[in-house]
Amino acid sequence: ELESVEELQGASQSPAQFLEALSQKGGVVSLKWAIAQLRPNLESYLPKGVRWQDVGLVLAELESVEELEGASTNPAQFLEALSQKGGVVPLKWAIARLRPSLERHLPKGVKWQDMEPVLAELESVEG
Repeated sequence: ELESVEELQGASQSPAQFLEALSQKGGVVSLKWAIAQLRPNLESYLPKGVRWQDVGLVLAELESVEELEGASTNPAQFLEALSQKGGVVPLKWAIARLRPSLERHLPKGVKWQDMEPVLAELESVEG
């Protein structure tokens, strides 16, 4: 994790060094930085209508940067493999892919943010 406000303030003096150091931080910081760096390569491979913000939430469920291996070299295969991961990743990936077709059919006034928790509960119902 980032350790202090001083560390952030130092980023303005050495931005390249700061950005490189993010990869070395480990944990959530390194994972989120790796996800951000994947966006330019991965976004064009997303299924039609799937939003990057939803994919970012899916990828944030991965446990390590190592699980992102292959995303930049073989984006299509990486995205396909998300359905086979452990934990909540397959469910969140299915929800992200469902959004483009389901969202427009929601009753008037029902927002996607209200629908997501309903869909997330399907895992516990089936489990």
